[in-house]
Amino acid sequence: MPMRRAALIYNPTAGRGRWERVLEAVLRTCRREGFELEPVPTAAPGQATDLAGDLAREGRVEAVFALGGDGTAREVAAGLLGSRTALGILPGGTANLMALALGLPRDPAAAAAVLCHAPARSFDAGLAGASAFLMMISAGLDGRALAALDRGLKTRFGKTAVALQGVREWWRYGYPEIEIVADGEQLPPATFLAVCNIPYYGGSYRMAPGARPDDRRFELVTFHGSGRAATLAFILGVMSGRHTRRADVSVRAVEEVVFSVPPEAGLQVDGDPIPHAGSGGAAGSAGSAGSAASPGSESSRAERSDAAASADLAGRPEQAQPGEGATMVVRLAPDPLLVLAPAAPAARPAHPERRT
Repeated sequence: MPMRRAALIYNPTAGRGRWERVLEAVLRTCRREGFELEPVPTAAPGQATDLAGDLAREGRVEAVFALGGDGTAREVAAGLLGSRTALGILPGGTANLMALALGLPRDPAAAAAVLCHAPARSFDAGLAGASAFLMMISAGLDGRALAALDRGLKTRFGKTAVALQGVREWWRYGYPEIEIVADGEQLPPATFLAVCNIPYYGGSYRMAPGARPDDRRFELVTFHGSGRAATLAFILGVMSGRHTRRADVSVRAVEEVVFSVPPEAGLQVDGDPIPHAGSGGAAGSAGSAGSAASPGSESSRAERSDAAASADLAGRPEQAQPGEGATMVVRLAPDPLLVLAPAAPAARPAHPERRT
């Protein structure tokens, strides 16, 4: 039987550096299971998108495997948007939420063995401005902590470094209000929001328990409390799975969200902070989040809709002034990705929508 061909894009800086051993195990496993993988290392943030896009256009591989953290998976996905080339996700980073959401083993070689025999399934991708994402975009304390986090400390100490930075920012953060419009409806201001495509957040915590990545909807979670005490109670609620019972938390299924990003607030996409000064488009396209400039990128009509929605929400011209923050438009990518996965996501559980 002829070998199937795929590429393996990997981030040598993810997973606290164990790459020779891990890479060898993955290549050996895939070869045993019928896949010949071409290793393609990245050298800079965002390069995985260009590499994946080139591979999809050339059409010489049936799948592109992403070995690294969730950020590497997002970058590869951005390059594959609009193509028929499947994405295979191999966990090798700090949180590995995508592997968790897809039901994959945490060991990269074990995950590779599963994916070599897994079908390609439809997987929704989101667009935050011009940036693609797979898991979520959030605004508030978490984005502020990730922006202040030293990347070297994250590489060395993983989740511990993230948690310590979160405590520092929790103490000094000002909890500014975020204005939100969801599917054309103005919602009450919040101090934190997460637009989620999968249930998990920060590990195995189910921030958005009803989210699933194949139903052409997001789950919007908003927290309307303010101050350290209320925020700590919300965080503990997320960790215990009881946050959706709180009166200051709202959860709803949505297709499009437009929200303001105050200057003090942080913004993160799939676990990576992104800068957000300037116009709504800049907020979604800057930084390490990766551009979705691919065969499946937004049309000119959608871009005009972004500008109009931003102007309507802000009540002023679409170009934000220095110090004013920005406006973010979040919607589904026009076409789903193809993602190798052993099983389809579980059905969305029924739960009452909480409005505040």
